[in-house]
Amino acid sequence: MNELTLEKPTQATPKLHRFEFTGNANEYFRIWIVNLFLSIITLGIYAAWAKVRARQYLYANTRLDGQSFEYLGNPISILKGNIVVGVGAAVYFLAQYYEIKWLYAVLAIFALIYPYLIYKSLRFMASNSAYRNVRFKFWGSSGDAYKYYLLWMLLMPLTGGIIFPLIQFYQRRYLLDNVALGTAQARFTGNSSPFWRVYLISYGIGFVFSIVVGVVLLGAAMGQVYSGGDGLSDLVGTYIIMGVFYIIALLGGVALQQYIYAQLMNYSLENTTLKDGQIRFRSKLNHWTLMKIQLVNILAIAVSLGLLSPWAKIRYMQYVLSRIGVVAVPGALDEIAAIGSEEENALGDAAVGFFDLDIGL
Repeated sequence: MNELTLEKPTQATPKLHRFEFTGNANEYFRIWIVNLFLSIITLGIYAAWAKVRARQYLYANTRLDGQSFEYLGNPISILKGNIVVGVGAAVYFLAQYYEIKWLYAVLAIFALIYPYLIYKSLRFMASNSAYRNVRFKFWGSSGDAYKYYLLWMLLMPLTGGIIFPLIQFYQRRYLLDNVALGTAQARFTGNSSPFWRVYLISYGIGFVFSIVVGVVLLGAAMGQVYSGGDGLSDLVGTYIIMGVFYIIALLGGVALQQYIYAQLMNYSLENTTLKDGQIRFRSKLNHWTLMKIQLVNILAIAVSLGLLSPWAKIRYMQYVLSRIGVVAVPGALDEIAAIGSEEENALGDAAVGFFDLDIGL
């Protein structure tokens, strides 16, 4: 069964609450275009306020059990984070014009602080997100961030990358096992087997796909060589073959990415609970639907030169949230209490946004 369903509820049985997303592309486009314009004319300074406005709109239009989520980020804090990240990026670009050792030094420093940035980003995002006036909290430690985002990653070259699914599992567990909504602590009870299965299937599909496409394109190239054309037609033909290969590789990569995302999101949420199991998650993302949505989104963004990015984002969120819900015993959502939360700096959040870092969810 691939639908969000639950047995016929009785007074004592848990109830399914679906997520709803009520945002629309027209409203979000107006926010996006104004944010873009103001960020350009202020040389990026407004980007902090732009990020807050966009997130506030998306959170406010995400509802669960009739209640909206809230984004409480402070633009000044984000601006400070943006400035620090901007200085770091400038140092990196300047280092490229000096001796190569300085560039390696900058990259080494970034690798050393990368887990800390992930840790700070998770704390910032959690403490500035709220539901029913109760803030989220991230309890993970910076030591565990270094373990899962640096030490395990150092094993990648030594294992030829085959250990990647296990690293993804540890990173996912680090995220889900340390988040809480007020006093309601999350628990992730999954194991690494599904991660191995999903990635091995993806590697297999990718390998076979690459062989088939490579053989077909090689045949086309050989046919062109032996066709006896002039130099110009050969050059045009080569560019066409390279373009076709790039497009096919891009589409294949996007399809596999959405397959991995859907499978692991479903498994991770289905094995995550809140409040000692009183609240459970349901996720029924269909990877074929996600592939179609994302491929159309990429085509629309490319043809519109980026102007349809807001439409694509809204379209993707509408589908994903429509397939996710929570199953809660009566009163469980209402009884979640708030806890104290100190203000977090936005350095990690700015770095994750600037470098488009993958935090594993």
